[in-house]
Amino acid sequence: MGKHHLEIEYDEWVNDLKTRMANQPKTAPMKEYEDENWKEHAARAGCNVNHPSHYTTGKIECIEAIEEAMTVDELRGYYKGNALKYIWREQHKNGTEDIKKARWYLDRLIDVLSDA
Repeated sequence: MGKHHLEIEYDEWVNDLKTRMANQPKTAPMKEYEDENWKEHAARAGCNVNHPSHYTTGKIECIEAIEEAMTVDELRGYYKGNALKYIWREQHKNGTEDIKKARWYLDRLIDVLSDA
């Protein structure tokens, strides 16, 4: 039996995206932000990977709200998608930090699968 039409459409979309990405000019990693001490500020404010300050304002962290709002199956897709995003962009944006972010999402995925 052949592939379902949605699988074919997805495969075509992925191939198209890969082609477009391959044709994009290679860019250098992001330059330092306006303040040359941005890494120092980030270190004081918290880790950019585990608890970024822009996601920890308020009484709960953003990821906690997302986890409460989603089913286990939805979380599996969310974690996989975010891990893929960070792996995909690491050469073009934040390098090793993006790989650490991907690992963070994969660790969450492992925890969800272990609890299921």
